[in-house]
Amino acid sequence: MHLLSLIFAFALLSLALSLCLPSASSSSLLPRSFVVLSNLQSGSNIGSICRNCLSFGVSEVLIVGRGNYMGKMRQADRGAKFKLRFRHFPSTDEAMRYLRSEEVDAQIIGLEITKESESLNSFTYAQRSTAFVFGNEGKGLSEKQRSVCDRFCYIPQFS
Repeated sequence: MHLLSLIFAFALLSLALSLCLPSASSSSLLPRSFVVLSNLQSGSNIGSICRNCLSFGVSEVLIVGRGNYMGKMRQADRGAKFKLRFRHFPSTDEAMRYLRSEEVDAQIIGLEITKESESLNSFTYAQRSTAFVFGNEGKGLSEKQRSVCDRFCYIPQFS
């Protein structure tokens, strides 16, 4: 996915999240939203996505793989890295254990175009926390990442 497509897709997803899920600051009993970024190549992409996360009330950003993400954002985050909550996980398995724990109990939504994917326009949110998993910019979600997803969603492109 090209950088602009990735940013636009995340902006649409963020808008949908803001309309359907209350932010974590509303109440600790309400569903929370999570964004999982796995092995992104570009620190600038991470920064741009984090800026959108902050704008739309994402509860926490989970970084899987890349451990030195903070220094790689190249100021693309415009200060979001100082305001967001981050968790780093070396592997998909560890991130999924956290998301499926009693503390979080999130449904896992893979952002990928598959035969089973539904459009974000018709996506129905459960009354529980939701984690959206973004794959690598070039390769998308790995087979391992796909195997842990409860559902798949795609963001329609109108170009």
